[in-house]
Amino acid sequence: MRRKRWNIRFAFAALLLLGCGSGSQQNTNPAVAAGPAQYIWTSSPSADASQPRYFRKSFTLTSVPAAAMLYFFGPYNADISLNSVKVDSFAFGGPVLSHDRPLRIIDITSHLVAGANDFEITASASEVFSLEIVPAAEGINVPPLVVSDGSWQGSNDAVTWSAALLAGPLEGDVSRFKDNFDLNLYRWPGYSGINAVLNHAVLSSLASVQSDPQTITVDFGKEISGRIKLVSLSSQPIRVHMNFGESAEEAVPAVSFLGTRDLLIPGGGAGYGPVTAFRYVQVAVDAPNTTAMLQISADEVFRNVSLTATYQGSDPQLQAIWQASVYTAQLGMQTEFWDAPKRDRNPFAGDLFISGRTARAAFGHVTDQMVKDTLTDLLNRVCGNQGIPITGQDINCIPSYNGWWILDLADLYQYKSDLPYLQSQRANLLSVLNRMESQVNNGVYVQDPNIIAFADWAPGMYEFPHTSAPDAEAVTAMVYYTAFNAASQLFTAMGDAASSSHYAQIAGQMKPAIRSQYFSAGTFGSKLQTNAMAIFSGVADSGDYSTIYTQVLANASSQQITPYFAYFVLEALKTTGHSSDAITYLKQIWGGMLNADATSFWEFDTPVCAAQTNYHTCLQNAWNLISNSGPRLEVSLAHGWSSGPGTYLMEP
Repeated sequence: MRRKRWNIRFAFAALLLLGCGSGSQQNTNPAVAAGPAQYIWTSSPSADASQPRYFRKSFTLTSVPAAAMLYFFGPYNADISLNSVKVDSFAFGGPVLSHDRPLRIIDITSHLVAGANDFEITASASEVFSLEIVPAAEGINVPPLVVSDGSWQGSNDAVTWSAALLAGPLEGDVSRFKDNFDLNLYRWPGYSGINAVLNHAVLSSLASVQSDPQTITVDFGKEISGRIKLVSLSSQPIRVHMNFGESAEEAVPAVSFLGTRDLLIPGGGAGYGPVTAFRYVQVAVDAPNTTAMLQISADEVFRNVSLTATYQGSDPQLQAIWQASVYTAQLGMQTEFWDAPKRDRNPFAGDLFISGRTARAAFGHVTDQMVKDTLTDLLNRVCGNQGIPITGQDINCIPSYNGWWILDLADLYQYKSDLPYLQSQRANLLSVLNRMESQVNNGVYVQDPNIIAFADWAPGMYEFPHTSAPDAEAVTAMVYYTAFNAASQLFTAMGDAASSSHYAQIAGQMKPAIRSQYFSAGTFGSKLQTNAMAIFSGVADSGDYSTIYTQVLANASSQQITPYFAYFVLEALKTTGHSSDAITYLKQIWGGMLNADATSFWEFDTPVCAAQTNYHTCLQNAWNLISNSGPRLEVSLAHGWSSGPGTYLMEP
């Protein structure tokens, strides 16, 4: 069950705030507190920069505080005026990072007046904003004077006004702790976010390198999900600039995925950086300060769960691979199963199939509710446009992930045998199946040219709109075949013979259609992923195994593949009777990452990169051939979909 945390502030601003109201109406009750700040908007989202929304509010002060900071969060574009003076204007258009929302901090002390004050805000490229005025210097957490709440007015045209729509407090919905949505809210006074939901552990640095008196790079010895803690030894505020890295290469301003993140630490006080995944952090301070004026540690923010089973094999390399696989899955176990704690901090149905299996093998039933929460979230079928959530027809807006959602549900039922839960998902299951069935014609999966066909991040295995990748479509068809079969079995468990027969019939039509379209000369083409999935799904018959092994699987190490899909290669090798080859392959792929000093397993891999000193840069260069995302090292070095050995090594 999702947990909610309400950040309620029990202090009054009676000496400064006489009232808050909308339009000309004023609340003059001096005992009314201003908090908590709410997310608000008007009648509809502003999906892009061409659709501005307008907001206004009047409030009254008896006197102007000695310091007043305005915190404004949410939209990518905004003009903020206070008493007819524009105090801030920005136009980012969309996120610098995936779903990263800007936080603006403005000193408005000189713009406030004793008596009536008026806010006017134009905002776009968002569906919410939140605001508060804090009567203190930046970084000081005291009760706010003014907050965004239901007393604001909103408009689509600046002519017709109505009460702003409330979307809950900043910490009232755990879904806003993901996607990097709240990445910048670590600078919002009193904000806890996911820190209030998960467990914590203090971690000291393993090593550090002082490049100059103002700059130090700290190594915490392993990949963690968490935040950096900085304690000031100075009586004056210290401005800190942080660059996080999953590798030492990444922890510099030019290539850090998050970019430089700033923080003002009050004199003698403490501050925290954003919650993300990192091993290294470069910390720089503005002169005349030195980093010697800071105490630096890490606060691990994670789900602390106990192992219920461990790998019992005697091979030390396999032991190390198993442990790192389980740790990789655990790093993604947040409020639900995320693909990664750095990027994209989001659930994906394909990723869940691997990480859910590994977590279940290691941690047992404690993962059941997390899987359920993840399945529920995935049903929103959300992707994004300029960082603003939008809803498509497919799970994660990827057709094959419809099938993976069903297979995730089937895995959970096979392990848990929770029939009441399965029955509660009947309507959701039918909804996903109806979408899948609309994409199948006479047993053939038909790709919509306007959407993504995705199997793996490798050449020929993904198909963006209006491009062609037949193997991505083939794998999608095979996943659908497997999912229709699994659905048939689920309906049998629910006592629905008619539905069970219907989906078994669809699967029965798909297998010969897939074979007719993609099987030739004994294999399903030359791609490793397509042939591995043919075996895993059951589209390949046992009579096909020898040729598929000889022509494709025996040369697995020569093809580009992610650690995600390498799990299905392991399963295919075992199914075809080549378990020893599977172990050799496992050691090559995952052992190669350990040899590169990995403490968790990477999203993306090429055999050549693990042997490079600058392996993260090498991975990014290869990734850029796919995504062309630039110099920042966005490739995740802790990705749940790469945890396959954690479940494979525990299988009989």
